[in-house]
Amino acid sequence: MPVFESCADESVQALIMRTFQEREQYYWSSPLEIVGFERFVETGDRTNGLSYVPRRYCRADALFNDGQRRRIVYNIGSQNGFIGAGAGIIWCVVGLDRERAFGPDCRAAGP
Repeated sequence: MPVFESCADESVQALIMRTFQEREQYYWSSPLEIVGFERFVETGDRTNGLSYVPRRYCRADALFNDGQRRRIVYNIGSQNGFIGAGAGIIWCVVGLDRERAFGPDCRAAGP
């Protein structure tokens, strides 16, 4: 069993919701928020090999306060937390990657 959370873990959802809302408000002056998640799918687990940082790759449908449903791609790494301690989450909302940091369709956040 991996030492990090499952794709549908409530703490993972809460962190994504909070950081998305903070980013939208601070950088984009946008009231957009994630209000829920549906259809969690694990798309990979340690797909980069056993010698790399263990990651669980996931995707889900995020429900937004504007009534839209958008795909979110994320990975949970066992050593992605602050200064490498604990689990951390790297996420991207398809269609809202305004800086195009994750490439087309948030490909870089997935396996």
